[in-house]
Amino acid sequence: MRSPIRWIILLLVVPTSLGCGDRIPEGKQVLRYSFWGGYLEMNLWREMKRTFEEQNGDAVIKLEYAAGSDNPSNLVSRMLAGRAADVMMVDDDGLPWLASKGYLEPLDELITRDAEELGIDDFFPNALESAEYQGVHWAMPWDGFCEMVYANLELFDAAGIPEPSPEWTWKEFAEIAGRLTIDRNGDGVPEQYGTFMLPITMQSMKVFWAHGAEWMDPERTRITIDTPEAAEALDLLADLYFRKRCVAIMGELGYTVEEVMLFTDRVAMVACPAYVMLNLRQLANERWDVFHMPRGPHGRAARQSYDCVGIYSKAPPEKKDLAWRWIKHILSPESQRLIGRSGRALPVRATDARESFVRPDTPQHEERLVEAMLEYGRIVPHMVATKAWRIEADAILNRYASYLTNDWGKAVMQGRNAPQAVPLGVSPDRWLSPERTVALCQVKCQEKIGHFERRGY
Repeated sequence: MRSPIRWIILLLVVPTSLGCGDRIPEGKQVLRYSFWGGYLEMNLWREMKRTFEEQNGDAVIKLEYAAGSDNPSNLVSRMLAGRAADVMMVDDDGLPWLASKGYLEPLDELITRDAEELGIDDFFPNALESAEYQGVHWAMPWDGFCEMVYANLELFDAAGIPEPSPEWTWKEFAEIAGRLTIDRNGDGVPEQYGTFMLPITMQSMKVFWAHGAEWMDPERTRITIDTPEAAEALDLLADLYFRKRCVAIMGELGYTVEEVMLFTDRVAMVACPAYVMLNLRQLANERWDVFHMPRGPHGRAARQSYDCVGIYSKAPPEKKDLAWRWIKHILSPESQRLIGRSGRALPVRATDARESFVRPDTPQHEERLVEAMLEYGRIVPHMVATKAWRIEADAILNRYASYLTNDWGKAVMQGRNAPQAVPLGVSPDRWLSPERTVALCQVKCQEKIGHFERRGY
């Protein structure tokens, strides 16, 4: 799970290694831990380092800020240069590739041995799945999120629209987004949009799932998106992008920070991870709330993701033992509730999330975040070639969602006849109907997987 560096950017002002000038007392073992993130994350790790060292007198944690290490290629660069930490924060998206190359230590025996201490039975249902590849757990999740819908209720009030019901549908979402899209001066460019949704796999996954479509087979070996259900999901997105024109265009906004969109009155609803809560909670005088994901013909689903911590497979054995103690400390109730109180994301155990992340004294329905994690959050299926095929899929979806590159979408937007088949005189590359788009995704993404498997990268 990638955590954006929001508002405060470290980059040049934070040293590469934190605490590198500290003198290590004789007889103490040093464990190097690398992480990414911003100022909030740095303070979290400093506090967990402090409590760990208080409880483990034989150890010192050396915190290393590794910019860009949520990208597995950056971690590998550090490994090849002999600079890899003993234990490291790992993004669940890139974990399969790191595991397949032998860079991570398998943890199943340790998890089984310490299951009671870890409180595994209280983990959110999909948490451990995020750290799994080919039936083996290569890391431990330590915080996570589930996408939800966040809404500026003042814009709802102004439009005379009631709050969404817990059982609303994607069709209702599109209708509401259309009503909340307002062109005040009649120049054809709305000043206020109903919603914001980038046309990429990660942000549209919830719509595909709700319509019964799956990008990959259960074995995670091939693409399976060329189905009527997937085409139906894309037609729902056509409602948003073309028929109602209610999705904010990034080029017009000039930024993609969801909470800024909401409270500059540019966008009424956003579907995004829980990290927006950190800033939304500062808006004491604004009317906003968090809502469950809409339902589709096959129920509702939302993307769930976790940050993980893994042990470097080439670390010395004594460091691996210490690394596991550090991981267990991160997963202790004390540390997990520290994470929850920070507002960064949800702890991995439902009990800790309810007692630390959810604030019962606010008017917002924050308990819905835990309900979603328990009831319908889903892990995006990963494979070694995930990034390769997803880049291809994102490029196709971006073409689909723009009338500048999709003549089918342009015809729909203008209310003209828009058959699924390519009309005479129109370039097939520019006639991206839902059926043709999912078929193109199927072929091109599977080709990318084949190329990746042959090259190995």
